[in-house]
Amino acid sequence: MGSFCNQTVTDVRSTPPAGDADLLAAGSIDPFCRRVQRDNGEHPRGGPALKHLIHALLAALALITSLAAHAQPPVTLGVFALRPEPLVQAMWQPFADYLGAGLGREVRLRVLDAAAMHAAIGRNELDLVLTNPTHLVELRTLSPLSGAIATQLDLQAGQAVSQFGGVILVRRDTPGLRDITDLPGKRVATTRANFLGTYPAQARELKLAGVDPAALQLKPIGQDQDGVVEALLNGTVDAAFVRTGLLEQLAREGRDLSMLRVLNPQTTPDYPYQRSTRLYPEWPLVALAHADEGVVRKVAALVLALPEDHPAARAARIAGFTIPADYAVVEQLMRELRLPPFDQTPPLTWRDVWAQYHEWIFVLALAACAIVLLLARLVQRNLQLARAAVVERRLAEQIDLERHHLRNVVEASQAGSWEWNVATDEWTIDRRWAAMLGHEEGSTPGQRRADWRDLVHPDDLGEVDAALARLLDGTSSCFEHDLRLRHRDGHWIWVHDRAIVIRRAADGGALLLKGAQIDVSRRKSAEEALHLAASVFSSSYEAIIITDADNRIVDVNPAFTRITGYSREESIGRDPSLLSSGRQSAAFYRALWETLEQKDYWQGELWNRRKDGSEFAEVLSISRVRDRDGRLLHHVATFSDISRLKRQEEELNRIAYFDPLTGAPNRRLLDDRLRQAIAHAHRTGKPLAVCVIDLDGFKPVNDRHGHKAGDDMLIGIVDRLNAILRASDTVARLGGDEFVLLLEDAEGTAVLERVLEAIREPLRIGHEHVSVSASIGVTRFPEDNADPETLLRHADQAMYRAKQRGRNCIQYFDTSVEEEQRLRKLRHDRIGEALRKREFVLHFQPQVNMRSGRVVGMEALIRWQHPEQGLLPPARFLPDIAGTELETALDQWVIDTALAQLVECRAQGLDIGVSVNVGARLLLMPGFVGSIRSALARHPGIPADKLELEILESSALDDIVLATEVLHACRRLGVRIALDDFGTGYASLRHYRQLPVDQLKIDRSFVLDMLKDKEARAIVNAVVQLARTFEREVIAEGVETPAHAAALIELGCELGQGFGIARPMPASHLIPWFSWQAQPAQGSARPSADVPSCNV
Repeated sequence: MGSFCNQTVTDVRSTPPAGDADLLAAGSIDPFCRRVQRDNGEHPRGGPALKHLIHALLAALALITSLAAHAQPPVTLGVFALRPEPLVQAMWQPFADYLGAGLGREVRLRVLDAAAMHAAIGRNELDLVLTNPTHLVELRTLSPLSGAIATQLDLQAGQAVSQFGGVILVRRDTPGLRDITDLPGKRVATTRANFLGTYPAQARELKLAGVDPAALQLKPIGQDQDGVVEALLNGTVDAAFVRTGLLEQLAREGRDLSMLRVLNPQTTPDYPYQRSTRLYPEWPLVALAHADEGVVRKVAALVLALPEDHPAARAARIAGFTIPADYAVVEQLMRELRLPPFDQTPPLTWRDVWAQYHEWIFVLALAACAIVLLLARLVQRNLQLARAAVVERRLAEQIDLERHHLRNVVEASQAGSWEWNVATDEWTIDRRWAAMLGHEEGSTPGQRRADWRDLVHPDDLGEVDAALARLLDGTSSCFEHDLRLRHRDGHWIWVHDRAIVIRRAADGGALLLKGAQIDVSRRKSAEEALHLAASVFSSSYEAIIITDADNRIVDVNPAFTRITGYSREESIGRDPSLLSSGRQSAAFYRALWETLEQKDYWQGELWNRRKDGSEFAEVLSISRVRDRDGRLLHHVATFSDISRLKRQEEELNRIAYFDPLTGAPNRRLLDDRLRQAIAHAHRTGKPLAVCVIDLDGFKPVNDRHGHKAGDDMLIGIVDRLNAILRASDTVARLGGDEFVLLLEDAEGTAVLERVLEAIREPLRIGHEHVSVSASIGVTRFPEDNADPETLLRHADQAMYRAKQRGRNCIQYFDTSVEEEQRLRKLRHDRIGEALRKREFVLHFQPQVNMRSGRVVGMEALIRWQHPEQGLLPPARFLPDIAGTELETALDQWVIDTALAQLVECRAQGLDIGVSVNVGARLLLMPGFVGSIRSALARHPGIPADKLELEILESSALDDIVLATEVLHACRRLGVRIALDDFGTGYASLRHYRQLPVDQLKIDRSFVLDMLKDKEARAIVNAVVQLARTFEREVIAEGVETPAHAAALIELGCELGQGFGIARPMPASHLIPWFSWQAQPAQGSARPSADVPSCNV
């Protein structure tokens, strides 16, 4: 908690890094001497001998360092040219010299414009870049950066400034330019470079003022901003966009700027520059990705330690540097203005609508709420007026009685009053007393004191009777008690009851009691709440601190002592900064206090220090407590020790991105690195090799030597691969014995040959040497110009080809495989087009009782009436859509079309059912039962039992639990279920018994072979007997000849379908076929088709 209020955190710039001899040799000798003298108790002016000795030692150290510097490669610092190049060169050369002295090597300064800097970065000629924030954001998308290592502090009138903005300048003598809304159509000078302060900052202010920046006539004038001001002074333009601080700098240089004035001026306390826009972070010092990490760390230490009185700081006119700022606000600004590299128009989203119109949306919402509240208030007011009218009429009737009671009610606290005539036991109450208990006038509970006693809570009755007895016998002068009374609706309310004797008999006995009571339920609830709050405060597991308005601790709870080690007595009166760990920066606490000022609330995580010096992480919440007038009273902070969670978080992060066995990157980290590698290949134009490796013969190692040996082998292989590959390459483990290599700038096959050799090299496992080989599949980017997921898939396909070739080899991806997938997609799309164009038709194959000849149903079979290829069977097109949404849509079309055809058949007098095939995807899809219900509802003339759903054995086994639930739901609708191609799957008897099936369909392959194959006949017989045992119907497919029909009847299967009975026919042939089937055959009557279907 303490560190949330630490307002005196020492700036990291105040003390140079200890122990850096190169920093001392760079011009910090005198300060160091002064520190040594102070440490020895000497005045800086004393001890000249010691001072000379230190000077001599440090000079020698500097000489040694400078000699070593000649052996070090130079460091190149690029500075973006804000002003004329000679001026910028003069300003920053001392800073480069300062860095060179501190690093012990040469630091070369290059002042560059935008084009030159982009070229230099592209050629890796720069190690450090000092540039403006918009340029930083642009560079991030073009080149790998290590990120900002420091943020520049500008200097104005002795004050350090870490933010800057833009200034809109106009001439005082220019008419018609009063504010920024007058700028459309005006000539505006700016720089050619993408400076944040010379266009983006001003453009955002224009947008916020309702002005389209595109309406300005922008005049880019070079890169330095002096020329922009000069153009305005010369009258070449009407306005100029420059960054903050330039006016003050030009004024210090003696320029006459009296003709200029600032448009849209804005002010901020403690900000020394004139400005027209909001403020953004100052220029960052950035390290390029190829820069040496040790050099970058030293540069960071040097710039953060640079004092503002150093010659390098004075020459650059800065106050030094501070820790890197957050430049996300700059990126957001560039995205909002669609500036490069964000100038591509994104799709409109709800977030954009909110960002553009949130004020209007908020105003409309407030207006709607106000209207609703007004209407509610009007209704409430009408109700109040109606009640008031009723009360007013009753009040007139009771006014005389109220006058009689008024004086006594005032004495008894002006609450609900009651009167008890002891002699007659008559008990009288007023309307307020009755209302307190929820009673209306005329419905009060009883007229005797006993009725009142019935209202008292049993736990309070004894004490109340005793107190009244003391009042009646004169022992007490009044009766006063808190008690609970039962409300009319049954709940208990607390009342404070007070009574006195207002009339006594001559012997002193009480004759008349007058009392009053008030509802104290709220007070009791408040007391309970206070008691609860005190209990929570003392027993809370989270630490709680309460400070006053001056941020001094006024109370802490026991959890605070348990977590921090500070007792309550040690903490009260102190600033919470006693817990400060020093880990959080001054900027962190400034942001914390700004949030508290704005929202009266802050929450976050930080590190603090216990009394024993150990540090701990905490999650902290701070709230401000104000009085009704808005004055600050207290801060209340709660925090919990999350050190253990932090450790777990670090472990989870390691588990999330790295393989726990080998330490290699896992699939998640591989995806990220693959995207980075693709971006690198795009930038450099050099190929990227994506390789999938699968170990050959790894399973026998596990089986023979055990899993521990297999794990050791995987670890050893990863170590070998990391040893022979470059740091820029990646070795990732996908799982098992499968790995992925990312080889950047991959040329030739030499590296992959070394990989194969390294994997084949025997590895010592116990007392034996064990070896495996590898199959490697490779695809190259950009030759294979695909997305990351596709590249991995292509490499995996190539790896399987390598295994097919005999393993222990390298196989490159073959594009013919991708071509086949492309052709299949074309066929898939053509089938979808055929469905939309209604090119599919249904043919129907009758199902008959082979013993009687009676038609019992028909099966709907889909065909494609192709405009060029004619009528196509299902085998020509269904495999291309298997497992896709199109397969589901086609199944649903079959169901609807079959039911529609059944309507036509019933209209012709044919009372039969229809069977339709349902795929596993449609069956197990959410909403399938609802779709069947809807289909039946669209055809109300079709009974549900006339529809039969044929499912494959394999469809039910995909998810036996879900399939069983779906089929039971269909059965509840009345729909029948048939198990198609029975005997070809792997369903067990338990599954068969579990599924709610009405009919079994014997697969045609068994029926066709049963006449010549005893095993096939035995299978058919077993299926028939199984159906008979479980009381299911059975029907045979593939009845091609009368011999097949006779054999099936002999086995007990009387229902069949096949070419021997009738071929599948279009819907238009159904009625004629049924008519022919119903005619007498050879003088005997054929069975009628108008019979109840057994296959519906």
